[in-house]
Amino acid sequence: MDLITSFPLGDDIAWTLLATALIGVVAIVLGAVMPRRARRDEDSPELDEEVGQRLGSLLSASAATALSIGVPALLLLLLVPGSMDMRLIRSGMMLAGLLVGAVSSWSAIGVLLPTLALEPEERRRALARAGALMVAAALALALVPVAIAVWFLQADAGTPLLAFAAGTALFALAARATGSFTDIAADSSALLAGADENELDREADDNPGAQAVRLASLQRRGPSRSADITAVAAAVLAAGIAVGVAVLAVEGMIVPLLGGGMAVLVALIVSVIPQLGTEGREHETLRLGALIPSVLGAGALIATAMLWLPTEYKGLRFAKVGLDQFTDPVLTGGQPVPRAQLEPQIEQAQAQLAQLLSQTDDASRSIVDTIAIYGINPPLLVGISVAVGAVIAIATQLLMSYAADRRNTPALAGARTSRTGGALGALSALGSGGTTAALVLTVVVLGLGCLEVLGAGVGMLVSVLVAYAGLGALLVIAGHAAVHTAAAIADRPGSETPLRDATRTADAASATGLQVAAVLGALPLLAAVTNAIRGSARGASVWEDTALHDMTPASVTAVGGVAAGLVAVLFIGTSLLESARRIGAAAVLDTRTALLDGGSGRVHLGELETLTRKAAAAPLAIAVLMPVLVGFGLGAAALPGYLAAVVVGALVLAVWTSAADASLRSGIGIIESGRYGGRGSWAHSAALGNAVLGTGLRAAIGQIAVPAALATALLTAVGIGTFVALPTDGTSIYLRWGIALLALAAVVSAAIVTASVPEPDLEDAIDDLDEPLFARKVDEREDDLFSGAWDDEDDREEVVVARRAAAERKKASKGTGGKRSASKGSKGSRRR
Repeated sequence: MDLITSFPLGDDIAWTLLATALIGVVAIVLGAVMPRRARRDEDSPELDEEVGQRLGSLLSASAATALSIGVPALLLLLLVPGSMDMRLIRSGMMLAGLLVGAVSSWSAIGVLLPTLALEPEERRRALARAGALMVAAALALALVPVAIAVWFLQADAGTPLLAFAAGTALFALAARATGSFTDIAADSSALLAGADENELDREADDNPGAQAVRLASLQRRGPSRSADITAVAAAVLAAGIAVGVAVLAVEGMIVPLLGGGMAVLVALIVSVIPQLGTEGREHETLRLGALIPSVLGAGALIATAMLWLPTEYKGLRFAKVGLDQFTDPVLTGGQPVPRAQLEPQIEQAQAQLAQLLSQTDDASRSIVDTIAIYGINPPLLVGISVAVGAVIAIATQLLMSYAADRRNTPALAGARTSRTGGALGALSALGSGGTTAALVLTVVVLGLGCLEVLGAGVGMLVSVLVAYAGLGALLVIAGHAAVHTAAAIADRPGSETPLRDATRTADAASATGLQVAAVLGALPLLAAVTNAIRGSARGASVWEDTALHDMTPASVTAVGGVAAGLVAVLFIGTSLLESARRIGAAAVLDTRTALLDGGSGRVHLGELETLTRKAAAAPLAIAVLMPVLVGFGLGAAALPGYLAAVVVGALVLAVWTSAADASLRSGIGIIESGRYGGRGSWAHSAALGNAVLGTGLRAAIGQIAVPAALATALLTAVGIGTFVALPTDGTSIYLRWGIALLALAAVVSAAIVTASVPEPDLEDAIDDLDEPLFARKVDEREDDLFSGAWDDEDDREEVVVARRAAAERKKASKGTGGKRSASKGSKGSRRR
């Protein structure tokens, strides 16, 4: 008991830390033990050892990729100013984050693999249990290290926790990059070569890419999703503590710890909520089953904060975290003054706040901010911010759910327009996806506007409220635990179509909730970066001082930071798209080879793990090194604009591409159900091609953008001390520019490595072949239509076109009394 009663932050914090750590350990143990106790059909064909081995292989590739960029990054953290002990702790915490990300992904594999052998009727009952165990373990793996760090480091835990979160974000980014190429290769194989070219069912065993599609689905919805949840939880908790302590003292630690513990409990409670409902109303059942625990969890955190926190700002425990004195020169004249001495004057000044505002300039803004903060009701503001975050997460998920549901206009319009060809169907989906992204951004901006009003416009207070809004979004993620893995369990052959549709829609919506929570965890870091810049010493010259402190919209440095952020987001996505094109094309060629006479009939994609390490080099290098390039190349004043552009741009692109992909993917199901021409029609062919396009956009941009933004925001916040110290400690400007050039050289080198992904041979000119490989040949049955020798190559081409047209007319008129059917033209005739 002495350990509790003598804890420097107070015995209530000690009990909170022990309770949250215990809850986290229980969740981790349950996630490791319970799935192995589930009843399985050991003879089920779905229980394939090769699936587990391939998932483990992909996880190894993700870990190798993360370490290749994470280890140099943690070595760079040793250069950030501070004591040697703190430098080692920061780097060690970042390494711990990388390892925790790998453990999170591994635990997800252990949860999902046992569900593969469940009978179709058992899958519905397994939805809640599997999802709850995976999400609870992922949240706990973020919560337990945070609790341990706070116990030992106490008020100094903020920066090490940001480094830990950066490590988890880097692993999540590496896992998503690895999984994205698996997604693209699998869909290219199954949909383009298997279903479109050879008219095989896209999920049938005789389609060589079908097994790869199932593997990619498990990777995306299991290990990668678990790593995402761990990274987002670590970022939200770290931001809440790092920024919260500076404003709300000890109570700034209590709220994130309580929120993290409740999130784990909510996820575990989901495991006992049945996901059955009425047959045919699966969408509503999943939505209601997720909404109830989300609202209860947010309500419980709000009620706890209202009861626990003092109603007056001066009642917070500042002394326990070293904030018992005012040190702002504007307030104290340069000498530290105890809070108790100035608080009576602050309370008197609150009555004259309007008059003070009219007399205050920018230099004395901190006086007004201090007076405004002392007038707040901490529990009320915390409760409202948590509620705002939960509402943002729920509203954005509903918007994505509407866009992804094949019963609604976006999916129907895309499927209908596919009847005219692939391009127009893709345009329809991109248009509706852009509308969804705009609506999601509008909801987020409105929520941030509410928090700005609540925080009275005080920058640090608003940042704290945004971090606590992230806690509300985190509780919604926990409440949706069942739907995070629902599609991995139910969206496969043998499940009922309504259940498959519902889980697929819920999966897209839950991904949007994660993206929004990540943004709410990253935005508070803007305040930490901005305050570090404002609090730094003046530069040695006008140019250096401008590059260090000028953060106004009229500043070229600030505008350059915004431009650099947009460039970073675009380069991350485009580098992945180029690699995806090559890997997808190679998968198509492998599938065609497998389907030739004497071919194996299976596609193993054996070199994929090696190729992904090369392909992921550029995006990871950009995420890690761009802050260094901007901070030293343009100046520290460019970093806030850079972060804002990266975070907002990542959210827009992520939601846009994810919504477009969900709409395009739903179009396949609509057409295969018999509408707009059905299987084998022009619309079906267009929908298959568009689905691969959607997969490429979602995998290369939608799933990558937000982890990349989260990683770069966290690394910038951890390294901001270096960016503001070197311009003021006499370090040569040429040395700083030299560091920026080295960072640029490293990014270029990584881009060269990514560009070394082999280009597949798609040329027709092959010397030892009489006909081009995989070429479509003219149907010999139409030879009686034309006779005579070929005069030249142009004549031959015209006759081939004529034969195809004649074959199409003959096929279209057969069985329809000569009436042409534009919607059900045969794919076989047009491909001869």
